[in-house]
Amino acid sequence: MQLNPVLAGPDPDIIADCVGFASKPAATIRWITGDIEHTSKENITQHSNGTATIWSQLRMVPSLSLYGKEASCVISQPDGMFDKRIIFTFTNIQFAPESFNFTVGRNNEDPPYIKCNANGNPTVYYSWTRDTVPHDGVWVKSNPLYLSDKDVETDGLYFCEATNSIGKNSQSVFIYKDKGTSHNAHSGVYIAIIVLQALLIITGVGVYFWKKRTSESRDPGL
Repeated sequence: MQLNPVLAGPDPDIIADCVGFASKPAATIRWITGDIEHTSKENITQHSNGTATIWSQLRMVPSLSLYGKEASCVISQPDGMFDKRIIFTFTNIQFAPESFNFTVGRNNEDPPYIKCNANGNPTVYYSWTRDTVPHDGVWVKSNPLYLSDKDVETDGLYFCEATNSIGKNSQSVFIYKDKGTSHNAHSGVYIAIIVLQALLIITGVGVYFWKKRTSESRDPGL
């Protein structure tokens, strides 16, 4: 059983392959996907030694809601000679980062920090920028963003950019310190999430096909 990386989208695509090699008699393959609609296509190759290999392709809509769901490939032979069920999770739906959330915390004597998190597949990487030139009191260890305990100006509007191979997205957050709170307290840093339209950029093949379809739809000769 093999999962195929696919971009999230509204059109059906080949999500997975399931193969039964060189059985005699030939096996059959069926997919169990619960209430999620699917179709499949099977191909059988007969070998000179009398065995047969069956290959089935699972086709589904690669929606974001499919990510993390379970399904099964079941390979069987007549009269119960062989029956094997392979359970798997859809971890191959790829999508640009989305659904930001921020965490504020502190570890022992380390400076307070704010951590940026976003859903995305494959792996998401983060970078921080500020609306003004960064001060010495702010530094980044990739993610999270650390804020100095010293009496320096760290208040301001910050931008977290989340990036993976599919695209990137960004969200802004305003950070300020409560000057009257002890530096040893976790509540010494307060944040206010500023709800702005996030910037979403999809890269690669998706943009190419979108432009191609748009140009074709506008072609009066079609």
